[in-house]
Amino acid sequence: MKLNVDFIQEGLEVFLAQIGYFYEPTKANRKRIVDFFESFPFFFYNLEFQNEIYNIIKKRPIRSYYDTTENMKEFCYLIYNDFNTKYNIPIKSQEEFYANLQYQLHHETAKYKQWKKNNIHSYIFIIVIFLIVGIYYYFQKYV
Repeated sequence: MKLNVDFIQEGLEVFLAQIGYFYEPTKANRKRIVDFFESFPFFFYNLEFQNEIYNIIKKRPIRSYYDTTENMKEFCYLIYNDFNTKYNIPIKSQEEFYANLQYQLHHETAKYKQWKKNNIHSYIFIIVIFLIVGIYYYFQKYV
């Protein structure tokens, strides 16, 4: 089975951008992040990609980067950069790498707000219909 390198690269980008963006350096998180990066290559299905990601992660010790959020962002970007270099995929800058994640996060929030704004009229309409039916029922039964 041959997997598309672009698919793997996209999944890698999403994982790493989220890890780098949301990482908070606490004692518990430091242990968890080490465990995560030890098992991270196994998220990918192809043995070739697993080995390559494993070698990229082992090339730089995680313990050198888990002290601050900025260092973790750098570490995640370096893994992304090395993977793309290995497979000759165009590389985004670090700012663009995290800006893309921020756009996706805020764009989804904006979509949800727009959906709520569009549907609030439907909810108000349904409530008004139930209110009218209730008033009609009340007048038919008690008046």
